[in-house]
Amino acid sequence: MICISTTPLRGFLFGMPPLSTPLFALALFAIFMLMPFQVAASGTCYPAIDASQPQHLLGYGSLMNTESRQRTTPRAGPSLPVLVTGFQRAWNTRGSSLVATTFLGAKMDPEGRFNAALYTLPGEDEIRTTDARESGYCRTLVAAGQIEMLGPNIKPGGQIWIYTVQAERAHAPDQDFPIVQSYVDVFLGGCLTIGAEHGLNDFASECVTTTHDWSAHWVNDRIMPRRPFAHQPLAIKIDGVLGQIIPQFLKARVIE
Repeated sequence: MICISTTPLRGFLFGMPPLSTPLFALALFAIFMLMPFQVAASGTCYPAIDASQPQHLLGYGSLMNTESRQRTTPRAGPSLPVLVTGFQRAWNTRGSSLVATTFLGAKMDPEGRFNAALYTLPGEDEIRTTDARESGYCRTLVAAGQIEMLGPNIKPGGQIWIYTVQAERAHAPDQDFPIVQSYVDVFLGGCLTIGAEHGLNDFASECVTTTHDWSAHWVNDRIMPRRPFAHQPLAIKIDGVLGQIIPQFLKARVIE
């Protein structure tokens, strides 16, 4: 068990951006990263990379969002839309007592499939920085045959990694650890942007349909949630996609 002083965390909390802005969603990740967590042996959870090969990551949640991704790795390459097989994306990664939220996570599943963003990292430093950000997950190698490029892009060579949920953090949303809209906005905002950039009109819809464990345990933590477009320009489009595919859960969402 790694224990980290919470003194800098308390200072961070007082300086957090307003609720439900993209910065707030990113702040949740910063706190998530600072929490004490159980880490598997480095050779298991964060295996060595082959520095002689190009390095690529699969983003399937917040890492699909360019602004979110570039705050951690400003030199990351552009997002290429892909279909991943052999893994399932779900609301299955529990936060901490200070971040009582359920995040997206991936787990191995022979029948699983979901759309994602494939991007290149220029070196080992960027891999390690992302490892630190995704500290509640394990970095797992993905075979090239598990990736299907969407659109005219050519599949790059090299090692491809995905972050999978650690077993001790794997829980579905509940009343104490709900889905939060600010995180959904980061996720689906990235999906909408990728779809628009690559002419894939159904890409955002597929982000929803290929995500498991949507839940009625869902809070709307946006700023001005009755007029969310004032702070989240994509709010209407995001809610439109959600309302078409999972209206029963969207209706259960409560303002916080």
